[in-house]
Amino acid sequence: MLRSVLLVLVVSFPVLALGQEPASAPPASAPAAPPEPDYEGVYALLDPATGKLSDLERAEAVTRERRGSGLVTKVRIFEFPAGRSPVRIPPGVQPEIVVRVPSQSKDPMSIVYFYSVEMRGNQRALPYAKVDSLSGRIEKLPLVRVPIQVSKYGSASFRFTPTELKRPGEYCLSSSLNPFFFCFGAD
Repeated sequence: MLRSVLLVLVVSFPVLALGQEPASAPPASAPAAPPEPDYEGVYALLDPATGKLSDLERAEAVTRERRGSGLVTKVRIFEFPAGRSPVRIPPGVQPEIVVRVPSQSKDPMSIVYFYSVEMRGNQRALPYAKVDSLSGRIEKLPLVRVPIQVSKYGSASFRFTPTELKRPGEYCLSSSLNPFFFCFGAD
């Protein structure tokens, strides 16, 4: 009887084994997606060596008027918090910046605004209009944008690098000309 039970087990084991699914190797993991800012319109500094993002200075500029070139001319400026930006790019390092956007199908040059900021003493400013005090006429000043190279980055961002960065210098970035900017300085 023991012999018949063993014979049944030996004969039926391969049959039972055939009905089971073969053990499969775990699926290969997809490459990790690059880190992107959490919110649209947020700019971050990318460390290409580590792939990590770090915050840029978030600055709310104040609109002010200062005396212009003539007696009746004033210049409207965005004035940033006093002093240099606390975020510094060391000499010899090319900054790479990532911005999260609503859609990568838009022209990045219509989304990314990268400006060089004036330093006057201990004050950072971005002039944007001239005002004639007598007539009230407002003339927009041509804002000189820093030239950049842009590429898609991740699933919802653009990555860009400035092609002409003056050192030392102060810079600001925005997705529109409003008083909220992301700033850094280049040593």
